[in-house]
Amino acid sequence: MEQIIRVLPDALANQIAAGEVVQRPASVVKELLENSIDAGATELKLIVVQSGKSLIQVIDNGKGMSPIDARLCFERHATSKIKATDDLFNIQTLGFRGEAMASIAAVAQVSLQTKREGDELGTEIIIEGNEFKGQSAVPMNSGTSFAVKNLFFNIPARRNFLKNDSIELQHIIDEFIRVALPNPHIAFHFYQGDRLLYSLPEATLKKRIIQIMGDKVAENIFHVEEHTNLISIHGFVGKPNIAKKKRGDQYLFVNNRFIKDAYLHHAITTAFEGLLPEGSHPSYFLMLSVDPKSIDVNVHPTKTEIKFEHAASLYAILASAVKRGLGQTSVVSQIDFQTSSEFEQYIQAVPQHQPVASPRSSANPDYNPFQNDPSYAYRQQQSAKNWEKLYQVEEIADEDPIQKALFQAPEKGPKEEALAGTHSFFQFHQTYILAQVKSGLLVIDQQAAHERILFESFKGMLHDSGIPRQKCLFPATFEVSKADALVLETHVNDFIDVGFELETFGENSFIVQSVPTLLENHDPIQFFQDFLHLFKEKGSHEVSITTQLAKSMAKSGAVKPGTALQQEEMSALFDHLFACETPGFSPFGKPTVVTLPLTEIQNKFQS
Repeated sequence: MEQIIRVLPDALANQIAAGEVVQRPASVVKELLENSIDAGATELKLIVVQSGKSLIQVIDNGKGMSPIDARLCFERHATSKIKATDDLFNIQTLGFRGEAMASIAAVAQVSLQTKREGDELGTEIIIEGNEFKGQSAVPMNSGTSFAVKNLFFNIPARRNFLKNDSIELQHIIDEFIRVALPNPHIAFHFYQGDRLLYSLPEATLKKRIIQIMGDKVAENIFHVEEHTNLISIHGFVGKPNIAKKKRGDQYLFVNNRFIKDAYLHHAITTAFEGLLPEGSHPSYFLMLSVDPKSIDVNVHPTKTEIKFEHAASLYAILASAVKRGLGQTSVVSQIDFQTSSEFEQYIQAVPQHQPVASPRSSANPDYNPFQNDPSYAYRQQQSAKNWEKLYQVEEIADEDPIQKALFQAPEKGPKEEALAGTHSFFQFHQTYILAQVKSGLLVIDQQAAHERILFESFKGMLHDSGIPRQKCLFPATFEVSKADALVLETHVNDFIDVGFELETFGENSFIVQSVPTLLENHDPIQFFQDFLHLFKEKGSHEVSITTQLAKSMAKSGAVKPGTALQQEEMSALFDHLFACETPGFSPFGKPTVVTLPLTEIQNKFQS
């Protein structure tokens, strides 16, 4: 009988493994940076070209490798991090599986140069698509230089799945920050081609946070520290005033390894209960140190998930530490208990031995401010008459023309039914618009509805003739992170097309000279913040820049909850909403209209 089970060739097995380890250029950056840190490097240089698609190079001053080790590091499951089964449950390095180098070499053209401190010459190894090309001795400084060229050159389908350069660069920056933050004792230099994006000298943790996030965070973070026999916590948390509506600057590290843990994240946010508006998320940069034997990091190929032995205890300690940090910092205005010099002089001027009488107050319980009002007696008499009418329900005549048109119309769909007849609107909690329809009660979310109206309007203008702009009388300036600055610079021409005139104003600062006329009464800075949030969330799904800009403009320009609307405004919003192509949902997928059936309301009053 023919044999059907075969052992896969090493080259094919490595490519399969690369599918888990090397998902995009950022995956390569993460593995190379972590290897350099494990090698004891104190200075690292990262160079990427075409967002890592053409070149990813990491140069370090670590301990280097011997010629034999340099060759072995490309073999599957070859590692210097663990030697026995017990080591797997006592991992103190960032890497340990021995799969990364073999996986990278299987899908790229790789050049490795490495030299130990005492060696005269270094070793260069060249591998292309898992095929060994050669090994030679080269003069070089101590350390390692690892160059990865033409990622996925031998797997065109994988290369085609990569996103545009700005999105891939954003992922690389994210991985770079996740490695640079917990290692402030290491100097990092990050180049995109010839452009220096980050230059991070050796610093303290707080200075490293400021180096990456900008000077504005310096006064808006507070220190958190706790040491127990289970865990040591050290780091900084953002004050409530810099909380964001989207999860962005949230970094949690366990033994210097970046992790994503919803359970511990909830512990941090619990400490902010009552201090943040609904939907806001705090920033944090926290380093957790635990016994390596009490955690399992071998859970996911990306090693961002960890299982904890004492998860409940860690939750309680972390929440308590953050809450205490909040209490010790100036979250609320402090009261100055030091008396002023003027008050001291006043106290000294008062006779010290003069008896002080208790204050007294008097009131006339029979006083009525309306007693002399001639209309008061009349209203009092009328209120006692015909009180039964308060509980009588008047019958509405069937021949009422308005009611007849509303209730005797033929059956129609939700859109047609909403458009039928003349409507009176009522604003509920300055957030929802209520209107009576034949089937019951129509409830409109005013913000979601306005977002849909503006989105379709903006999108139509972008596709047709563009949007006219208005010069700002007082240009607005704002500062963003390095990563966000690169995104904005990439799309400057797109902003011009929609009516914005955006110019660089310093390294990571921008100035808004003009805005679209439709947004002249709205905050332009909020638009760019919304755009960056949308880009981070939806950019990887290849949403067109036109759609993203239209969404951002709609979100920035839409009427917000808590805004009072007049009858004319509610009527106009109602008419424009049901004139849209997709009136039922906002551009963000949120329902704009909900109908409460009359039968359901009646059932609420049934005994």
